[in-house]
Amino acid sequence: MAIECINTMEIRLIEAPNSSFAETAQIYVAGLQDASGCRDYTLTRSTQESDLWWLTGYWESESQMTDSFKSPPMLQMINYLIGAGASLCFASLASQSVVVLSD
Repeated sequence: MAIECINTMEIRLIEAPNSSFAETAQIYVAGLQDASGCRDYTLTRSTQESDLWWLTGYWESESQMTDSFKSPPMLQMINYLIGAGASLCFASLASQSVVVLSD
């Protein structure tokens, strides 16, 4: 699987997450995974800080990644996180060389 770009979102919840936060967030993640060029999206909770999560997307191309930032699933996810009282920090990484991962 060719990965050219990775985007991350650090999610820090200001209030303790309710019991359904992870389950609801995973529904939004599933919608993000349907984007053209998306190889995968993962939502990972910090083992050190219960209020810290990372959302990471793996992409075939930088243009497909960039296009996804204004897609309805991404906007819905961001609106959900803001409504949940999250502080968000975005980053993206583009490689000059393509990383190939075996399935």
